[in-house]
Amino acid sequence: MNSDESSEIKLALTQLNPDEERREQVSQQIQAAQTPELIRSVESSEVIINIDPDELPYEDINYHELINGLKQRYKLRLDTTGLQKILNNTPHSSTIQNLSDDEKAKLSYSVTEKITFREGKFPGLGHDQYTPIYELTFHSQNLAAKVHGRTNIAELLIKEAFELAWDAAGMPRKWENEEVQREVATKSYGTHTKVDLGGNVLRLISPAPRHFLQDNLSANLRLGARMMARSALDGFEPPSDVAGTLSLDELVVRFAILDLKTGRMEAPKVKLTVMARNEMGGGVVDVVSELPFEDHVKLVEGLAIAINQDVP
Repeated sequence: MNSDESSEIKLALTQLNPDEERREQVSQQIQAAQTPELIRSVESSEVIINIDPDELPYEDINYHELINGLKQRYKLRLDTTGLQKILNNTPHSSTIQNLSDDEKAKLSYSVTEKITFREGKFPGLGHDQYTPIYELTFHSQNLAAKVHGRTNIAELLIKEAFELAWDAAGMPRKWENEEVQREVATKSYGTHTKVDLGGNVLRLISPAPRHFLQDNLSANLRLGARMMARSALDGFEPPSDVAGTLSLDELVVRFAILDLKTGRMEAPKVKLTVMARNEMGGGVVDVVSELPFEDHVKLVEGLAIAINQDVP
């Protein structure tokens, strides 16, 4: 690429509106970050951004305009199942079927303090034609998105939805506005992938307890037999002759984290789950973390290295 072509591209990017410029940046990030082969699929990613309630114009929103805007841009549909469940449990149970969508949205926010949209499509970024949107939620104190893709797409969706809400309130406002950014309190992330760690995930358990369980499964303490249902055939005693193997079904690691600057404490977790019977005893596992996608990848790569090290 010569200097003239490069200058033309830079000029074109500066002329993009904020939505297009953000999308271009995220698209470039996705194309630049190669997904390692051990990640079979990205099941979902989610982002929650806590923001001062004054920065969310719920009282001024034209809900008809907001709902139509989300439908036209992302094909999202308003979901009121949570609202209907609450109404079903009230003394004078009522239905919302005869209400318009904008009336349902207003009522949902009044009753549940949130408005939820589901089953949409985010326009294609990177090599994908589109990214499925599982959920977009406007809450009284936060905005949240869950997509079948990376966390940077979920965060991009939140930014665009924030601006659509202000547009629907008749007061256009950009996410990058300094006043808006000052009111953003926290951002939380989550990523769920299916991975192949390349070795038996049972190795995540240290050798001593693993060997103890293996040695006492069918012999010695005969733990396997003693955990089985007892029948009249054995006089309601543990079966006399059993064999078995060990496999990891689910492992949850809980952290207790203290921010030494603010004193804030959180308890995030990492969860590994074998989702199918034919995956038992191998390295294929679903990994769920409270990490942005890029950091989640580093976690998975580290676990794969640890599992495949020579261990007793």
